Amino acid sequence: MMTNLNFPECIKLTDLGCPSGQNTFLFMSEIINTINVLCQGRNQTPPEIDCCLNDLPGNDFNTTFKIISFFNDNLTSKTPCFVSGVPGSFYSRLFPRNSLHFIHSNYSVHYLSKVS
Repeated sequence: MMTNLNFPECIKLTDLGCPSGQNTFLFMSEIINTINVLCQGRNQTPPEIDCCLNDLPGNDFNTTFKIISFFNDNLTSKTPCFVSGVPGSFYSRLFPRNSLHFIHSNYSVHYLSKVS
């Protein structure tokens, strides 16, 4: 899919139900580094990256945000990467229409298994 993607100037990623700590950025760094490799192969400037971390409002985003500099240091490109927190339930609408390019949901799946 990514090899057929005509990269826009900014790509927006989100992790729904993101964990705290360094695991938060595993998905993001993998996607960003893959985009950078593809852009290098095409002789293109990598797009800016907007990473949105979503979790319930009670999540301690401060702990997660403290490791952003470690995350940025481990990327293969120095193209700007912006990180923001989006508190709220993924059962409701969190983002404007057609605003996301990649959505990841690994840790939020356990919420779906609750019996209503």
